[in-house]
Amino acid sequence: METTKEELDKRVKETFENISKWFEQPISDGGIFSLLLRMKGIEAKPEGVVFHNLQTGQMVKLRLDMFKWFKGDKHKRNVEPRKEK
Repeated sequence: METTKEELDKRVKETFENISKWFEQPISDGGIFSLLLRMKGIEAKPEGVVFHNLQTGQMVKLRLDMFKWFKGDKHKRNVEPRKEK
């Protein structure tokens, strides 16, 4: 069964909205947390999360400061994008 562009767009939007809610929620309400810091007894949100495609090796990082609701310092924007090989 082939996925239409509309179906894919809907799934991507729903996934983005769910990740946004997960990032925005307080840790006590099930929001994202840093496993490394939690192991040290510190409750803190990570900067973001990295998605890794095992088939292609591609990685992408989604940071909290990429969402419209984020308040605070933003990541530097003057970084050049990596060129495809």
